[in-house]
Amino acid sequence: MDEPGRGANPALSRSGGPPPRIERSGAELEVNELINKAYSLTEIGYYQEAVETYDRALRLEPANTWTLARKARALRLLGHYDEGIATVNRALELEPQFGWAWLVKGQLQERQGKLESALASYETATSIMPEDVWVWYNQASALFSLRRLREALQMLERAQEIDPRQESVWAKRGQILRALERYPEALSAYNRAIELSPYYAWAWYGKGLCLKALHRLPEALEAFQEATRLQPDEVWHWYNQAEVLVEMGRYREALPPAEQAAKVAAYHAYSWAKLGQVQRHLEDYQAALAAYDRALQLNPTYAWAINGKGIVLERLGCYDDAFACYRQAAEHAPDDVWHWYNQGNLLVVQERYKEAIPVLEKATQVDPQHARSWARLGNAHRLDGRAGMALVYVDRALKLDPGYAWAWNERGITLESLERTEEAVDAYARAANIEPETALYGYNQVDALRSLRRHAEALAVLDKVLLRNPRYARAGPSKGRFCARLGAQMKRWSLIHVRWS
Repeated sequence: MDEPGRGANPALSRSGGPPPRIERSGAELEVNELINKAYSLTEIGYYQEAVETYDRALRLEPANTWTLARKARALRLLGHYDEGIATVNRALELEPQFGWAWLVKGQLQERQGKLESALASYETATSIMPEDVWVWYNQASALFSLRRLREALQMLERAQEIDPRQESVWAKRGQILRALERYPEALSAYNRAIELSPYYAWAWYGKGLCLKALHRLPEALEAFQEATRLQPDEVWHWYNQAEVLVEMGRYREALPPAEQAAKVAAYHAYSWAKLGQVQRHLEDYQAALAAYDRALQLNPTYAWAINGKGIVLERLGCYDDAFACYRQAAEHAPDDVWHWYNQGNLLVVQERYKEAIPVLEKATQVDPQHARSWARLGNAHRLDGRAGMALVYVDRALKLDPGYAWAWNERGITLESLERTEEAVDAYARAANIEPETALYGYNQVDALRSLRRHAEALAVLDKVLLRNPRYARAGPSKGRFCARLGAQMKRWSLIHVRWS
C-alpha cells in the first residue's frame, strides 16, 4: 500500500509532531495548493505531471520534507527509482524521524530489488510510527519477497491488531498462506478481504489461485472472471482464465481470454505461449506456431514455449525440428521432466528405441514419480526386444498411477509377448474399464481372448466396444471387418502416447 491511512489526510500520518500549520495566504498557501494538485495528479495516473507540479512547489519551499517525500513516491510510480531515492534521502537529511519518508524509501528499494535494504527502511519506519498499519504491511511484503514467510505472517498479525478490517492486510495474508500451501486458510483470508471490499480485484485473483490449487476449477474460473471484470487491464486475470479453461479441456472457450491477454500486454511472453497452447489444442497449428514464435521473440529462453513449439512441430510431422526444440527446452530447464519425456517419446515414435532409452531414463531420474516416463521407458524396452525389463518399468508406472489406462494396455501387450496371455486379458480389461472410449483397449482384450479360444467372452467384449464406439459399427457391415480394420491399426495406435506441455 502506498500510503498509511488510505483515504485520510496524509499529513495526519506523518510522524514527529503535530501536523504542519497551514497558512491561508501567501507562499505557504500556494505550496499547499500545488501539493494537493500533485497528489490528485498522482492518484489519477499522471505521474510525470505530478512530479513537475511537486518541482514547482519545491522551488517555492525547497526544504519541505513532505513535498520531497511525495515527489519520491510519484517518481517510484513513474519507475524512476534512483531519482526517487535521491529525493527521499534529501527529505530524510532534513528530517531523520520522518516515518512516512522511510516507508517511501523502503518501497523504492523494494522496486530496485534491494530487499534487505528495504526491510531495514521499513523497520526504521516501524520504530518511528509503530501504530501505523502500513509499516507492518510493508515489512510483511519485503519478508514475503525474501521468502521468509512465517516472519511475514507475524508482521501481518501485528498489522491486524492495529486494524482488523483492513482488506489489503487480509489479502496479503492470503498470499503468504497460499505460498505456504495452506490453501484452506489462504482461501478464508481472501474471502475475508472480499467481504470487507467486494471490488478488490487482487483479492479475487488470489482467491482464484487458491481455488485452482485446490482443484476447484469452476470456482477458480468464476473468481478470475470477477477479477477481470473489476480490473480488465491486468494481464494475469485473462491469462489465468485461459489456463483454467485449458485444464478443464474447454479449449474453444479458452481462446478469447488467451487472445485478450496477448492484447492487453503485447510484451507478455507467457500470454503468447498460452495462446499458442490453446491454438494447438484447437489444431490450428500455423497460428499456434506464430504465437509460440512471438513468445520466443520476447523471451528466447522461455523453455515452456520452446517445448510447446516442439509439440506443434511434431504434430506437423517436422520431427527433426521438434526434437531440436525439446532438446533446447531441456537445456534451459533441465529439471522439467516433460522436456526429457517428449524427446524420448518422439524417438520411440521414430522407432529409434536404443536412443530413446537413455533419454527416458533421464526423465525418470528428473522425476521418479512421473508415471508416463516409466511407462514409455518400458514400452521402448519392449519394442527393442526386452520384454522382461519392460514389464518391470510398466509395473513401476502402474504403482505410481493405478488409473493410467495406457500403461495397463502396454502391460497387456508385454505380457502377451511373454506368453502370459491370461494375465494380459486382465490388463487389457483394466485399461478398457478406465478408458472405455478408447476402442483399442477393448480390441486388444478381444484379440487375447480369441487367442485363448474364449470366443463367447471375446464376442461379449466386442459388443461392448461397438456399443461404446458406434462410429466403428457404422464403418463396416460386419464385426469381422471391424476386427480386421482395428488389427491393421494396432501397431500405429500402440505408439500413440500423450505429448505434454
